[in-house]
Amino acid sequence: MILHNFTLFFLKKIHAQEYMSDDEYANVCYTVESFLINITKTFQVYLLATILGVAKETFLMHLPYMLLRRYAGGWHAKTSLSCSIFSIFVFVGIPLSITGFSQPLSPIINFSMAAISLWIVWRYAPADTEKNPLFDKRERDIRRFKSIAMILLILAIAFIIKSSLVQSLILIGLLIESIMINPLFYKLMRRSYRNYEKYSA
Repeated sequence: MILHNFTLFFLKKIHAQEYMSDDEYANVCYTVESFLINITKTFQVYLLATILGVAKETFLMHLPYMLLRRYAGGWHAKTSLSCSIFSIFVFVGIPLSITGFSQPLSPIINFSMAAISLWIVWRYAPADTEKNPLFDKRERDIRRFKSIAMILLILAIAFIIKSSLVQSLILIGLLIESIMINPLFYKLMRRSYRNYEKYSA
């Protein structure tokens, strides 16, 4: 609510509504508010990660996740609070757990994560949401191609890196994102999948 009110205040100050239609204004409001929410959540995650001493590990896991998510899309939490809790649990909790292991994850586990992630992205990317269905088939095809290219690039980089910990964190980030585009995860979260099909003739 605070960020929503701030967004309206900011757009009012710059007289944004005078230069666009109601639909355009609503879209700009949504975009600006989403940006502010993401900045706030990211700050929360990295602040906690820094306090707990795993900021570097959080970044190494978060970066590949975000790079792949840019094209592959995927599930979103229904509320900002739910998203914050999920982000902290995943991007702080997992790095904290991984660094606490006395032994690094085995090459077999790392290879398995890579194979599973690649298969899911190849099979299901991109995934849309109820609020942002991917109507345009050409856009879906482009995003599918970019998703596959991105995960192949990140996997190549991951397996060049000699550090088992860094490799594991990168692969876990990819695995988390691949899970979030899987229709089984959508079903588990009770969310609709392939939302663009609802609007097909």
